[in-house]
Amino acid sequence: MIRLTGVGLAAPRAVEAASELPRLLLDAIDFYIHKSEYVCLVGSNGAGKSLLLQLLAGLRQPSAGEITFDLSNESVRRGIVFQNPDDQIVGSTVERALAFGLENRGVAPAEIRRQVDEALEWSGLASSARRPPH
Repeated sequence: MIRLTGVGLAAPRAVEAASELPRLLLDAIDFYIHKSEYVCLVGSNGAGKSLLLQLLAGLRQPSAGEITFDLSNESVRRGIVFQNPDDQIVGSTVERALAFGLENRGVAPAEIRRQVDEALEWSGLASSARRPPH
């Protein structure tokens, strides 16, 4: 389950425009996605689809409202695949790219190593661990 209640996202404010009201990129979004439901997000270019998905993936924080996830199933994961593949490459090697998210979550180095090795083995990419991800 995913629930958005009154979710808004304001544009970053420039220092010289500090007295102006923030420009809203997304405003008062309410919706509910039920467990096992498939949803298609459709809209014109510039409508805010990517911004909304970034909020859902946790890459941005809403400036208003609340986003609620049913996390009763611990296997639930959130993520996003960007339109441009180059925007997703964050490490100089496959193993560095895999470690990136764990490092940002503050996972201990020994646990990062264990999880990266496990992911490389599971995915069949162990022989490519030190190769560029592209």
